[in-house]
Amino acid sequence: MRRLNAIFLLLAFFSFYPLKAEVTSINGQLSGGTNIRSVQSQYFLIIFPEQCIQSAMELRQSADLICQKICSQMNMTCPFNAMPVVITQSTDVYNAYFSNASYNHIVLFDAAATEDLSFYSNTLLSTFEHELTHALTVNQKSDKFRHRLCNMIYWGDFIETPSMIKEGAAVAQESRGGQGRLNSSYFLHTIRQAKLSGEFPSWPDVLGSRDIYPAGSTPYIFGSSFTQWLQEKYGMQKYADFWWEIINNFHITFRGGFQKVYGVNLNAAWKEFVQSVQVPSINSNPLAEEFVGDFFRDAGKASGKAGKSSGKSGGNADGKSGNADGKSGKPAQGAQSAPSSQSGKAETKKLDRKNTSGYRYTGLASCKNGFAYIEGETSSVYFSAIRKDGSFEKPKKLFAHNGVASISLSPDGAFLALSYYSYNSMNIKTKVKLYNMQTGDWTSLDETGLRDATVLIARGAKEGKAAEYSLAAVKVSGQNSYIKTYRIKEGQLEEDTELFLGKGEAPFSLCGGSGGNIAFLCRQDSEWKIRNVFAYGKNAGKGIEYSLGKDAELRDLSFYYGTSTPSGLSTSDYPSGEESLVFSLAMPGTFPRLGIIEGSGAYILSTDVSGGIYSPVCIGESTVYSAHFYTDSKLLKMHTKSIPLKSTHAEEKTISVAVKDKNEESRHNDANSKAEAIQQEEAIASFLADAKPYRNMFQKKLSVLPFSKVPQYDDNGAISNSIVFPGVMGIFATPWDNEILSISTGWDIFSGCGGLAVSLQGGSMQQTQFFVYG
Repeated sequence: MRRLNAIFLLLAFFSFYPLKAEVTSINGQLSGGTNIRSVQSQYFLIIFPEQCIQSAMELRQSADLICQKICSQMNMTCPFNAMPVVITQSTDVYNAYFSNASYNHIVLFDAAATEDLSFYSNTLLSTFEHELTHALTVNQKSDKFRHRLCNMIYWGDFIETPSMIKEGAAVAQESRGGQGRLNSSYFLHTIRQAKLSGEFPSWPDVLGSRDIYPAGSTPYIFGSSFTQWLQEKYGMQKYADFWWEIINNFHITFRGGFQKVYGVNLNAAWKEFVQSVQVPSINSNPLAEEFVGDFFRDAGKASGKAGKSSGKSGGNADGKSGNADGKSGKPAQGAQSAPSSQSGKAETKKLDRKNTSGYRYTGLASCKNGFAYIEGETSSVYFSAIRKDGSFEKPKKLFAHNGVASISLSPDGAFLALSYYSYNSMNIKTKVKLYNMQTGDWTSLDETGLRDATVLIARGAKEGKAAEYSLAAVKVSGQNSYIKTYRIKEGQLEEDTELFLGKGEAPFSLCGGSGGNIAFLCRQDSEWKIRNVFAYGKNAGKGIEYSLGKDAELRDLSFYYGTSTPSGLSTSDYPSGEESLVFSLAMPGTFPRLGIIEGSGAYILSTDVSGGIYSPVCIGESTVYSAHFYTDSKLLKMHTKSIPLKSTHAEEKTISVAVKDKNEESRHNDANSKAEAIQQEEAIASFLADAKPYRNMFQKKLSVLPFSKVPQYDDNGAISNSIVFPGVMGIFATPWDNEILSISTGWDIFSGCGGLAVSLQGGSMQQTQFFVYG
């Protein structure tokens, strides 16, 4: 005989639950937050811990204006009144999400963006605009849908609108002002490379269900580009009409709404969109270029044996024979066939099996005696030493580690710095470790909020004394970041100095030098710059800055350890030694290219190459790099003497940054800094006067679902069934999704039993994120 077990303990618990008590500390997305407060704007209730006061101030000032701008573009009225927006520093990983589980709300992770997501002059506000676009587009409900049953689950949002449409709208919106992902050549490289390689997906392949690389990133990349094309071709009014149609009028899929509004079949529109994607007139096989080779084909061979042809016919970036689209007889759409001399070479050069098996080789790091790289599929790190004759040894696996983010080698190759994501906390943290290349020993730091770590030689070996090393990393605190160093001493890491940049400046891609210096990329507002600054010695805080212009996007900086001279540079002008730097660079409309810079000039690769140039390292006579394709990343190399370079203008100037010793109490080193600090404190005090302690664990908003979830138990106390229908379930949740309270009641028509159940669970039920890991 079945019987219903009502959960009386939970009911009693919630009878006394302090729903109205002041929230001072909490778990979940607000883990570690203290003194939770809230402040009201016209449309939003901004909830934040004391650690996020500055971000809350900034958001309150601009949130309503951003909302009004989007509503004007979508020809709609803002439907929100005090929609919760939570700001939290519980995780070190920059992201955000919109959720309508129980009710509409946004959660912003108050962390600095990583190098590959630095597209904005103001990361916080652009991220909010992205998430608010999600909230507004799916809430264009007609009156018939404005009831509690449709807060969380209704056909137009939950069934009809896939991630491709949702993320397409949000990324296109964030990019409308000239910044954002659609204005980045690095972001657009995936879609352009897919077309060049003949791998451009159909629209059903980018809806959001792909489970292999590039996995969840396809709706963002292809959906946003398609959305931008729609808006430019048909106008914003048509686009707004499209959203209204799919949200409010029943269609089996969004294709019906698309056909009704645009008057064209989705397949035909997608085909026209693909044709509009511009790609350079180059061969899809990078080996068709005279100066490009396969790293693995020659690795492990002596220099006299390297470079011999395999004698087998080959061709494309995927290792298959044929032309630029991977099929016989047809070039890639929008691309011209390669010149006959290159085509002939493409037929005789084939990629090694390791470059055609779906691996992802990224994050190259160099030193004077070799380079290391990350294999993304297995989260493993390998090292390949360079021989005296200039050839490379076969790569050897150093280790595998969960969550590898980046690696960097000391100039002499004695140490490797590992930056990684730690999943051992309630929320994801970013941490660093030190790996001894000679002994294989690890040295860990418990401190979190660290990324882009490197190792520098603080003081060189002299007079019988061994060299002194330091680990340096970017320390992230909310939207701000600075450089922090740790002395490596007897197998331990001791806090040492801190380097503070100017207001709004963020450091990335650190690489350590052998003279107490650190080179890094710096982004200020929307411009990328290269800096080489001393962290130690009499010149501590002083350095040089290079600017290649506002249109230049930079990635993956490293010191130059090459010995050869590329064509186009005279021997006297050629960068040699550690003060020269190598990096990846992209200009509007180009693939990522190789860049080299030194005191007397800057040089970039004069042509695009299929796959682009990512994480380049120059060692001996070779430049090794990662080439990114639609489904994998390959490890290729160039013979440095053969690289076609062209000179470009680089503005050079001396700079200084504030350096704080570990024993100093304040980093304010001038009157202006002190005045700014006082002004900031006054602004915070004024803002907090308007803020109130946040007291509502659960919002007074309820979503109702037309089914229940009441467990039934047999005589042995085991769950035997659940009453699902007919029934009703009400859902309450905290705005930061650490707890969801559901109350269900239902009737089982087969057993004649009815019941009531109350449950408490963690996590959010439906989210649209700012980005996902591919």
